[in-house]
Amino acid sequence: MTVQTEVESAVDLLPGLLLSSPLAALLLQREMLPLHASAVATSHGAAVFVGGAAIGKSTLAAAMGQRGLVPVSDDVTALRIADHHPPAVIPGCPRIRLWPDAVAALGLDPMLPELRPGLAKRWLSFSGGFAATPLPIAVICVLDRGITPAGTKLVRELAGMAAVSAMFNAVYRPAFARGMGLERQVFSQATTLAKQTRIVSLTLPADCFAPVDLARRVVEELWP
Repeated sequence: MTVQTEVESAVDLLPGLLLSSPLAALLLQREMLPLHASAVATSHGAAVFVGGAAIGKSTLAAAMGQRGLVPVSDDVTALRIADHHPPAVIPGCPRIRLWPDAVAALGLDPMLPELRPGLAKRWLSFSGGFAATPLPIAVICVLDRGITPAGTKLVRELAGMAAVSAMFNAVYRPAFARGMGLERQVFSQATTLAKQTRIVSLTLPADCFAPVDLARRVVEELWP
């Protein structure tokens, strides 16, 4: 794909623009499944965090990066779902998008580069880059927020149609699949993913915003 801007100053805007909706459309055309998700590499495989806008996907991935885990993708996560191969995450661009409150909670430089002028989101780059090769998926966490009393587990296993529905709803820009006539392809991939992958619900505490501590707790619950 070749992209040409009308003015040189627009070049800095390209990553924030191209690594979202255009990327998702391209992935669908290439028969890959784009999820609205971030992912990190663990010793068990890729941990994928899916959910709606501003739920905490990128913040959790960045916090796990601070704990030594290697980020794999952010915002749009490409999955390879093919016959005779387990579902895998295709690594993305080594940048994570963060809102200012997440930047502050993670103790990062508040002057990180802007995603684009006029938007408060910032780019967090990882000097070592993202993972370099496709990774088998260890778990997909469907994020929500809620009150979690002391002693309450954050992680709950999902299965059956609940898992299928969660994966279908996690597709980035589902209107693209409808517009391209690819809904059957996407539903088939979501069903395969739910059958072959561990899917869990992950409730992020609504009354707590300590991302690194949360990342540690999530890892301990996923792999006790």
